[in-house]
Amino acid sequence: LMDPPVVAENKRFCAVCNAEVGRGRNGSPGRTKGFCAKCRTPFNFDPVLTPGMLLGGQYEVVGALAHGGMGWIYLARDRNVNDRWVVLKGLLNAGDPDATRAAIGEKQYLAEVEHPLIVEIYNFVTTADGASYIVMEYVAGVSLNQLLKDRMRANGGQFSGIPVDQAIAYIVEILPAFSYLHSLGLLYCDFKPANVIQVGDSIKLIDLGGVRRIDDDVSPIYGTVGFQAPEVAADGPSVASDLYTVARTLAMLIFEFRGY
Repeated sequence: LMDPPVVAENKRFCAVCNAEVGRGRNGSPGRTKGFCAKCRTPFNFDPVLTPGMLLGGQYEVVGALAHGGMGWIYLARDRNVNDRWVVLKGLLNAGDPDATRAAIGEKQYLAEVEHPLIVEIYNFVTTADGASYIVMEYVAGVSLNQLLKDRMRANGGQFSGIPVDQAIAYIVEILPAFSYLHSLGLLYCDFKPANVIQVGDSIKLIDLGGVRRIDDDVSPIYGTVGFQAPEVAADGPSVASDLYTVARTLAMLIFEFRGY
């Protein structure tokens, strides 16, 4: 858990125009809430859910695990199923109830995804203020991104890539998950080292928040700069753009891919 749950200032960007927001000036810390100076879009980097909150009469929030492109990710206990650990990930934070219902309806197919290499989706819950969350399996392990950070720390702050044969093994092992999603007509869209968790001798693909149907040309596209294929902005995602993210991830694991 993050204690305290704070988004570093160098990671605060406007969700619409990607301009820097919430930055400190003249020695004073930046605001965690406000409006983008460039496009006036509001931003809020404070956690919406706090420990002890109960969602859907079932999920008790324990704390914040991380902050991602769609907001905070929380750890919670499922009070209806033996207090098992679950993860709550924001799906939509809007005041429009109709938009919320539509977003949940569009994501219901995620509950049907069942593969040993893919995190399981348990449920969807909506708060009183209209924010909705995906309830996911909690996967205890270390992400490939964290493995890279640990290697860098052990190497005195200098990049230390994962051995090539080991990096390729990670990628080869996760490819069946992509094959499975594509066979269902689904695209993952946001593959990167942070979304692969090593659990013992196996790995698992987490974070299905960006998954969309191949024929979907309406809903928002989620991806990460540097990993997303260049044609996605104009043509939308595809099986080919999914494979592009896989190749970029392999490059990131192996060498110091500056400017990715």
